[in-house]
Amino acid sequence: MNIQVYDNLFQEKIMDDAIKTVEACKDFYPLHPTDVGFKLNWTFYNPKNNIKEFTSQPMLDLWNEVKKVLPEEAKLSRAYVNAQPFGIEDYIHQDDTDLQKGLTVIVYLTPAWLPEWFGQTVFFKTTDRLSFRSENDIIKSVLPKYNRVLVFDKDIPHCVSPLSKKFMGIRFTCMFKIEL
Repeated sequence: MNIQVYDNLFQEKIMDDAIKTVEACKDFYPLHPTDVGFKLNWTFYNPKNNIKEFTSQPMLDLWNEVKKVLPEEAKLSRAYVNAQPFGIEDYIHQDDTDLQKGLTVIVYLTPAWLPEWFGQTVFFKTTDRLSFRSENDIIKSVLPKYNRVLVFDKDIPHCVSPLSKKFMGIRFTCMFKIEL
């Protein structure tokens, strides 16, 4: 199991430009038309959907920095931003099941984060939510702090913990999906 956390990877200007871009973005949409009550997405790179060039310079700048901590053979498969307000709940899942081997990279883009707002990325031993056996357990939890990058094997079951109603903003994350 490979889960890596990098703090303060980006220069402040790169982070500020990315945050301004996502906060001003009007192109967020549900990932699937049936996703009522789920987080919104803005895809800015996805060759499978004819987005073959980055549609945003600040997001390209993030990618160019992220590449420095990835294996040399890493190939970007797609990239998008999630926007999640209070009241939206995730589910335990694995990423990009169509890829044989890959990584997920999360860049946390909310300018300030208090631990009592929750919203951690939580990793589990199994995707079996109905199991009451001991292997159904949390193995790691990562707070979505400013200028934090999380890199993990796409096959590790994970989800976002629900946000506290004390959090009045939007939890922004930039997702880079990597094929190895």
